[in-house]
Amino acid sequence: MGKLMLLFWKKQGYSPDFFCSNDETMWGKEIDGVPIIAPEEIKQYDKVDIYITCYAIKEIKRQLFQMGVSSENIVMAVNMYSRDLIFHIADELYKNYEIAEKNRTQGCYIDLNCGMVLGGVERWCYTIADDFKKNGINGVYIVPDERPMKIVNATYNMIRPSEKAEKCLINECMKIFLRGEFSTIICNFPFEIFVAACLAKRKCGNKIKLIAVIHNDEKIYYDVYCKFEKEIDLCLVISNKIMETMIDKGFPSKKLQMLYWNIPLEKVSNRCYSSANAPIRLGYAGRITLLQKRIDLLLELAIKLKQRKINFRLDIAGRGDYEEELKMQLDVNDLTENVRLWGYVKHEEIYDFWRKQDICISCSDYEGHSISQSEAMACGAVPVIMNTSGAEDDVKQGINGFIVESGNVDSMVDVIEEISEKRHLLKKMGDECINIINRRNEQMTFSEYWEPVLEV
Repeated sequence: MGKLMLLFWKKQGYSPDFFCSNDETMWGKEIDGVPIIAPEEIKQYDKVDIYITCYAIKEIKRQLFQMGVSSENIVMAVNMYSRDLIFHIADELYKNYEIAEKNRTQGCYIDLNCGMVLGGVERWCYTIADDFKKNGINGVYIVPDERPMKIVNATYNMIRPSEKAEKCLINECMKIFLRGEFSTIICNFPFEIFVAACLAKRKCGNKIKLIAVIHNDEKIYYDVYCKFEKEIDLCLVISNKIMETMIDKGFPSKKLQMLYWNIPLEKVSNRCYSSANAPIRLGYAGRITLLQKRIDLLLELAIKLKQRKINFRLDIAGRGDYEEELKMQLDVNDLTENVRLWGYVKHEEIYDFWRKQDICISCSDYEGHSISQSEAMACGAVPVIMNTSGAEDDVKQGINGFIVESGNVDSMVDVIEEISEKRHLLKKMGDECINIINRRNEQMTFSEYWEPVLEV
């Protein structure tokens, strides 16, 4: 972390005076021209700012207090998203940039920190951009120039700030926001673009509205957003569990607002479900990965369904790093007749995919609030899912779907077997899924939801 700090500082045009270490074998050496000193040498300075870049925080603070260093001069810098670190050097950062004096127009910067890819977060961004543009709201995507471009969405233009060695992504994004024309920044990730937005908000005050979105039930969202709470005007959360966790961590409830997906649907379901003698149709749409999505559990599910002699067909839509291994395992386990890999399905075709399915399957370890699951429900596919954030917001047990405990494949097999034997449940439960999505769509229109959020 200390080396990362040095690189970050040098990109701003200055350098720390020294590194300090309790490891005496390091004393007298240098890192990139910066000397490493013993803690005792700190005493010779009348005033010194110390950045703690390791996790032995309590021990080091106690050591520094004993040496006479004031708490005002101790900065927590255990990661690059430390509020203490960023704001401690903020005034130096601002010196490098002009600040637009003109009045900002109603428009938004949309954070695509991970690139233009096929994830749920990115698809949501493309959808709201289309909705905004139809309602006269201009905007741009912020896409770092080293990030992947799996798909190009042209609803808004792109700005591609550099993150190469001679640049700094935080600096480049802060320049965009300080000089920019739009009044709203929508941040979807707790990373560099978000930190730059917080710096711009601190400098520009009410001229900028910072909207942070929590798309996933991951610790880093909670930690970073809570640290920068003062800079966030509004935090949109996609499940009740996420909202409760943020409140428990001290984030003001008045700054929190629920966010649902606006999903196209047919208000009257005229779809058909599989008959008692046909294979029950199971569907999965998402990344084919072990991390988070747990496709290994999906494979285990297929194996156990076949062992129980349940007549089923599993359609898998998506791409990912486990795809080749999955193909091999399907062949090894004689599942190629039961499981079909669709590859990448275009967004406009995903609804046709879901209308063919009786059941939507998810074995994920964690989710925010799966957009794929909402799309499936909009098409009447009944969710049978593992218990992640957002699951209980969507599924009323036995009414419109089923939730099983995370990792419990046997329980999922039991549920699918029960539904397979009682196919008459599918239409009743599927219709209730469609009703839930329809009610949410009515709340999520531009005039009802986004006008107040954007203050149009």
